[in-house]
Amino acid sequence: MWPDQDGFSYINYSVGPVSLHASSLFVEALCMPAPSLSSLEIIMPTCIAFEDHTEDHIAPVLSDDTLGGTPALLRSCHLSGLRLRSIMPPLTTLTSFDYQPDPTLVSPWNILSILRKMPCLETLGICLRLQDPEAIDPLIYVYPRAWHQCLNRVALVASGSSWTDHRPEDFVKLVTLFRHVCANPDVTIAVDLRDYGPRLDYEQLWWPRRLVEQPLQPVEIEATYKLTIFRDERLAVLCCHKRDWVTAETATFSTLVRLVIGEFRWPEIAALSGNIPRLVSLSIILRTYDARPMVTYLSREEPNLFMSAALQPALDCPSLQHVELAGDAERDHYCGLPCVLSLTDVCHFVQTGLRFASPRLRTLVLSGVSATTDPDPVAAFIAFQQLADDVSIREEASHDIRRLNALGEDRHLGRVWAPSHIFATGEVANSRASDRFHGLGRHLT
Repeated sequence: MWPDQDGFSYINYSVGPVSLHASSLFVEALCMPAPSLSSLEIIMPTCIAFEDHTEDHIAPVLSDDTLGGTPALLRSCHLSGLRLRSIMPPLTTLTSFDYQPDPTLVSPWNILSILRKMPCLETLGICLRLQDPEAIDPLIYVYPRAWHQCLNRVALVASGSSWTDHRPEDFVKLVTLFRHVCANPDVTIAVDLRDYGPRLDYEQLWWPRRLVEQPLQPVEIEATYKLTIFRDERLAVLCCHKRDWVTAETATFSTLVRLVIGEFRWPEIAALSGNIPRLVSLSIILRTYDARPMVTYLSREEPNLFMSAALQPALDCPSLQHVELAGDAERDHYCGLPCVLSLTDVCHFVQTGLRFASPRLRTLVLSGVSATTDPDPVAAFIAFQQLADDVSIREEASHDIRRLNALGEDRHLGRVWAPSHIFATGEVANSRASDRFHGLGRHLT
């Protein structure tokens, strides 16, 4: 059982919690030696909709004899739905480790134990409810600085039940702990604060501003229809998309270099920002989906980017060089619409909705576009060509938009996901265990 994004339960009766007998057999089988194994991924069904675990659902605990209890060639490991009693020898050689324990309680001592016993670890992803956060400050005082030499990426995913248990400052402390122990001064940390559970707490949307220096000074903002990501040079914060994601008190645009937004966010940007002096790249995702199947998205229909931009002052972005208008990448969904744009409307938006210093843009891309519609298509295309040094129109969706869509849906309806997917440069959420495990219950009874 897992909740969907709207808080209604989607129940799959085919696959349930693993029984105690099955767990013991499974743990015993894993004690067989596997000296040549390089990658291990174990995904156990869990009842994430409930905090209380019944007697019939006790997560398997891997023993110290797992994989023969001796160091091997293991480099990558993803464990979900089970627990580690300790860091057994086969895990000490890992360079990548994703850990989603059941239950999700993880203490600072557990984290330090992982780092101490995995000296080669480069990427760490943990889904957790932080236990005993008061211990972090004393640990920072006791432990030396910069003793882990290899770690360069950390993904921290807040468990859905943690909102009522802990304060935002607890995750601030955890970020501080990782920066204290890592020798790499440029270690990148991502904190995922999304919650698709039934008790969605909109107060979480205020968390990002507490995780970085005041005020929030992002270099990149990606605000799609499914999630919002704030990034600076060393920190990324993922949060919910369902409410206003930025106000004049929570962010400044003076450091913003790259912006990806859904077109429904354009009025917020135009009204709040006024001037984005360092913005170089702007991508706008057109809302090409609808509850009515087989309806075409037309740029002249309201409400949309072109209509709202015409009613507002131009966005002042003197450093702007790259602009992309992107049709929704999820064209395979039943509600995905063909995206048909008017080049005349695009020209008018660039000329009157954006104010930049150079005579022309460097690149102007229309992606995910099925067709264009203009009374005089030749004249419209000639005018379109004059807007940038390099212009293109393609039906294929943008790589970045596909990546964001994959990340936005990675936890919907029981999909298998790993915390480190946050750092993916492609659609890896569907390239590892997801293809093998997603929908498993549909085939088992």
